[in-house]
Amino acid sequence: MVLIWAAKLFLSESLKDGGKRFSLWIFRARKSLSKRQVDKYRKHLIVNYGRHALGFLRGQSVDVGKVYVPLQFEDSGHRRDIFDEIRRHDRCVVLGGAGAGKSMLLKASIHRWAHGGGGTRVPILVELHRMNEDGATVFDLVIDAVERNGIRDGRDVVRNSLEEGKICLLLDGLDEVSSSRRSDVSRRIKDLAETYAKCQVVVTCRDAIYDSSLLPAFEHHIKIAEFDDASIRRFISSWYTARGVSPEIRRRNVATMLAELRGNSAVLRLARTPLLLAIMVSLFDADPGVGPSLLRSRADFYKEAVEHLLRRDHDLGRHGHVAVYKAGHKAIVLRRLALFTQGAGDSETDGKTISELDVLRLMAVVLPELNLEPSKHSTPMFDEIVKRSEIMAEIDEGSLLYKFAHLTFQEYLSAIELADQPDKLLALYRDNPGRWRETVKLWCAAVNRDCGTLIGSIFGGRPSDKLLALECIPEAKRVDEEVAGRIISHFLASLSSARIDEGAVVALGAVASSRGPRGSDVLRRLVAMATSGSGFQTRPKLAMQALAAARTPEAIHVLGELAERSEAARSALRAMGEVAVPELLMAVRKGQAAAIDYIGEVATPSAAIALSTLIWEESGPARRAAWWLASLIITPDIEEELRLAEPQLDLTQPRLDWIWKPFAHQMGEPLGALIGRVGWLIDSSSDDCIPEQLGTIDVRIGLPIGVFGAAETFKRGYVPFGDAEVVRRADDLVTRARAATVSRLTRTRLSHYLDTAYRSRDFSYVSEHTDPSGTAELCSRVLEKAEVPARYRTIFRKLPPRVMAYAVPAFFWSGGHKVDRKQWLKVNRKPIDEEVFMVPGVVALVALLILPAILGLARFSFNLFGFWPWLPSAVLQGMAILAAVLIITCCLLLLTKGNSGSLARRLVPIVASACGTVLFVLLTALGWRSLAGWLGIFGTIAFGSMFLVVSIVGLTLPGDGINGGSRHKLRTALRLGNYEEKSATIVA
Repeated sequence: MVLIWAAKLFLSESLKDGGKRFSLWIFRARKSLSKRQVDKYRKHLIVNYGRHALGFLRGQSVDVGKVYVPLQFEDSGHRRDIFDEIRRHDRCVVLGGAGAGKSMLLKASIHRWAHGGGGTRVPILVELHRMNEDGATVFDLVIDAVERNGIRDGRDVVRNSLEEGKICLLLDGLDEVSSSRRSDVSRRIKDLAETYAKCQVVVTCRDAIYDSSLLPAFEHHIKIAEFDDASIRRFISSWYTARGVSPEIRRRNVATMLAELRGNSAVLRLARTPLLLAIMVSLFDADPGVGPSLLRSRADFYKEAVEHLLRRDHDLGRHGHVAVYKAGHKAIVLRRLALFTQGAGDSETDGKTISELDVLRLMAVVLPELNLEPSKHSTPMFDEIVKRSEIMAEIDEGSLLYKFAHLTFQEYLSAIELADQPDKLLALYRDNPGRWRETVKLWCAAVNRDCGTLIGSIFGGRPSDKLLALECIPEAKRVDEEVAGRIISHFLASLSSARIDEGAVVALGAVASSRGPRGSDVLRRLVAMATSGSGFQTRPKLAMQALAAARTPEAIHVLGELAERSEAARSALRAMGEVAVPELLMAVRKGQAAAIDYIGEVATPSAAIALSTLIWEESGPARRAAWWLASLIITPDIEEELRLAEPQLDLTQPRLDWIWKPFAHQMGEPLGALIGRVGWLIDSSSDDCIPEQLGTIDVRIGLPIGVFGAAETFKRGYVPFGDAEVVRRADDLVTRARAATVSRLTRTRLSHYLDTAYRSRDFSYVSEHTDPSGTAELCSRVLEKAEVPARYRTIFRKLPPRVMAYAVPAFFWSGGHKVDRKQWLKVNRKPIDEEVFMVPGVVALVALLILPAILGLARFSFNLFGFWPWLPSAVLQGMAILAAVLIITCCLLLLTKGNSGSLARRLVPIVASACGTVLFVLLTALGWRSLAGWLGIFGTIAFGSMFLVVSIVGLTLPGDGINGGSRHKLRTALRLGNYEEKSATIVA
């Protein structure tokens, strides 16, 4: 009765006094994004963006998360990770040309985040072309994007999340806003960024359109670099891997396609644009025949892609459901729709969407020309275009708005429709240069007529118009020689006076690579400038950059000869990529050690193979090459090619073969000896052998060298945990991490974790979610104070941040100690003991603690109602009263929590825990006493001892027994290194 009374009291008091507080807590929880809402949002994103970025050839589409190659940007002549750069700035504008991968960057980042790629902010993608709709604001589009992905009635939730900085806004396509509204939209974006100062905002725009209208709120601008040779290879390889192609066929197709690209500099130049490369791979995959490609321009690619999409029923095995309408008729309709969508009839449109009403109106005009009745064929034909060819797609279900699968398809089809109307195209360009710039280039590439008049008219305009005229020359099939000569001479003169921008230098290289007398003449003049010592100092350098853009054998040979005495020539060779590796290797053998860095930056299998020939010498260049190999082997393609290449080995040289033994496919494989040599060279390196631009090194190489080397040289007697300065830095790191954490759930976990982070010897969580630079600085300071040599400190800095943040505290927080290298040999084995021992150990521990308490509760309840008498009535009543008092005390303390002073707040958990402990001990004692009555004293001791032994063995052996404590730490650090790519390819 006392227990029933206590329960009633608890419920009544909760409803009376605590109900209001509970309701307010629920209300506040719903004011920002909850975990349930975020999980639902993730699921919708996976569906909506999983295949969207590569969906223009949907019949052959693959998961973007499996194919996407992380983009880079150029900084001081070197390529850097664009994701890392964006994450370091809360306000950023990403610039790039048509098809450069701006939208793919954002969509792939969202896709990776949706699959659990980390990040403390929730990314929301907004397509800015929707701002062309009357009355639309940026905040309205944010709400619309959220609601399309599963979060209904989310206006207040999103607003509060923006204010708290929990959201990353990805605003895609500022260039797709109509020119008359672009300045107003830019102002609205800046106002939004100022209103929600804690929120991260990333805007994308074509570089030719961006006019710095977002300054000063967005001071950081990043221009996407074109694909280098390594990115091209990774994309092609990932494409076939994602489609489930066998390794043998994949390697053959990759080699065939790369050979074709290297044999045609014009096609290779096109392949450096992610969109065009994706189309190439799609078409090659659809028709992988033997023989050279006849494709020479972007227009050729789009022509084949459109024809394939319109005629692909047989390619996709739809023999029983072949399209009803002819591909040629649908192509005519698409050209008319593209021209209208591009804005030929109304320059104030958004240039990207078309309504269903306009579609039917245009088809009513076009279909009679094809001898088809509009009322009967308009809707079926358009449905076939949308659902079968998928060149066009519906934007939102029920919105009755459509767009082309990619803007460049629309621009190409518009150019074809204007093939016989150059005057109209010129007028449209002058009215809206940003929107029609790419269409002009595609028109020159597609038409079989002299483009000189159009190009000459454009050349007479602004500097950007002059650059467009130059870019059209290598694209065009026919150009009047007088017009082409005048334009080329103008830019060559600008090159001589060093008054020329980067785009014009690349365009001159494209002209030089074209076949015929014009290309040969430009190439000859560029060679003369590059080899001439007169004139302005920057003229030879610019000429070398143009030669690098040409990528012809003659240009490679000239730059190779100049590389011996010119740093600019070596930089130009590096920019040429894989084709320049032989020349760069020759420069290294002639004593130009700096060329090793250029080979490493090429980052392809052929570059790695070239570096592998340099490590068998006892010299500084050999050590520098070893560092590059330790970084390049992270890429699976490079590891595979090194294994299959069977490089020449000098087995008499010292090596550390034990490093690679856990990962060797077979004993004695050549790759094990090569990595052993790399490890020995790194272990014996000095600081001047480490390349400044080197990225992350493979954790399989750096971790054992760093851990074992630091353990052997760690200062005796130094204990970081007892160092006041280190502990103070750790506490400061914890404080900053807690302040920077924006997620309520993460902050709750962090509060429990961070307070004991330096005692738990693991800062990887801090590094991942809050402050990687701070954890790296702390770990470096620990190693420095322990007098660990500089080479080992550098090795740790070159490891993935989470690995360093875990490994240094895990192995050295309590002072240095020896680590057995034999433990490393089993680090890659499956820890079967965790499966065999851990589960029984946990079950035994639960049984040991919980079962007696449950038995005691049952015995107490039966005693209370007289069904299982055992205790005297006086003792039973005393225990019931004590239990009731304890329960009532806990209830009252919990109900008054929050209304009392600070002292009461501190006492509540202590008293409640004490009461709960007393109850648990009493019930457990009753349970064991009941067991003793059944089994006897010795039987009960034996029963308890058995469960105790099983729990101790099961819980201790996985960490410190069979695997060994150090080995367990090595395996954990190795596992952390394998998750870096997933978290590194998100912008939030």
